Amino acid sequence: MKRILACTLLALPFAVTSLPTSVKAASVVLPTSITAQSNVPASNQIARYVREWIPGHWNYHYGRRYWVRGHWATVWRRGWG
Repeated sequence: MKRILACTLLALPFAVTSLPTSVKAASVVLPTSITAQSNVPASNQIARYVREWIPGHWNYHYGRRYWVRGHWATVWRRGWG
């Protein structure tokens, strides 16, 4: 058992070095004016009012059920572009 483990540990560096090394390093390109762009909020981070459809549903009031119609509502959304 020790002999198999020792042979495996000796052969491992040779196996790793024989792998193809055609992978290139990734290059990162950054814009030159990073500080000027960081002050402008992205369009998906602006908080604003949006119109949202509220679907109809059944409501229960004083022992009877009645249908509440769907309608459009203005809601405040933060982080939606």
